[in-house]
Amino acid sequence: MGENIKQEIIEIWEKILIDKDQKFSKIYRRILVPNVDANIRVSVRQKDKIKSIDFVFNNIKIKKINFKNTKGVSLEIEDNSVLSIYLNKESFLNIYLNLIEEIINSIVNENDEKKIIKLIEDKLNSWKKCFENENFSGLSKEEELGLIGELLTINKLFDLKEYELEEIIQSWKGPENNLHDFKFTDKIYETKTSLSNIIKISNIDQLDYQTYKNLFLFKVTLTKNSNMSNININHLILDLRNKLKKTQYKELFNNKINLYGYFDYHLENYKDFYNLFNIQKYIIDENFISIQKKYLKPGIQNINFEIDLSYCKKNIII
Repeated sequence: MGENIKQEIIEIWEKILIDKDQKFSKIYRRILVPNVDANIRVSVRQKDKIKSIDFVFNNIKIKKINFKNTKGVSLEIEDNSVLSIYLNKESFLNIYLNLIEEIINSIVNENDEKKIIKLIEDKLNSWKKCFENENFSGLSKEEELGLIGELLTINKLFDLKEYELEEIIQSWKGPENNLHDFKFTDKIYETKTSLSNIIKISNIDQLDYQTYKNLFLFKVTLTKNSNMSNININHLILDLRNKLKKTQYKELFNNKINLYGYFDYHLENYKDFYNLFNIQKYIIDENFISIQKKYLKPGIQNINFEIDLSYCKKNIII
């Protein structure tokens, strides 16, 4: 789609805003996008001059969309047939246009209206972080390290040939704020990433091996390095995108890294490179040093603690 459609949208908004015809509550112009069957409108709500992009559906009634409106963008269902995505504040304009581009790209060649609605819903939710704060600039350093570790775990699980890559992406729960980062039908994996041998546990249930059977830990140890041939988050993401052959899994992967807070328009922010010192796999059982919830005194709900993994060598299985 690119810059041409973004510019076309801006130009249509400008024409609508100078339109003297005030008879209608909303003025719109349709746009045609190659290989997109959906009816797309560029609109302005007259009473407050709020801009929107509307997706019109002719063969299905829209009942509900699971999306909570944000500071920068909101969603309305109009006449049970129109999904209107409103730009609430002009300060979010560039991000908004990037979101619209992502949505349109995701529905190219899709003619099932129910699937199109689901694709729009998923994209809105995965981009939600961008519209909560105008100053959002991507991942913090700690979040960047965490995502690098989970991406390296995806590669490690694939290299071990335990699962197909598509199954690993489906089972990746870290971006969804799940208790554990990877949940398969037979095993559960938690990933911890740091520049030392110390890991932080922020939820005591993460290491509850009695409740969660077949529980394992991947410890990713990195060292910082200026050599541009080493590990960089942008390179890891590009590599995984190239490995994923089916469009649906690429979309799923993109939605998950967006949920994490990674967006392509922040690429220039991620300039750090790392060496991979090692990835070690631990089994979490009664021999692994941890604090178990059942031993806490009544009234204590949760605690944060750190573990020095040099005391857990007996539990290393890789």
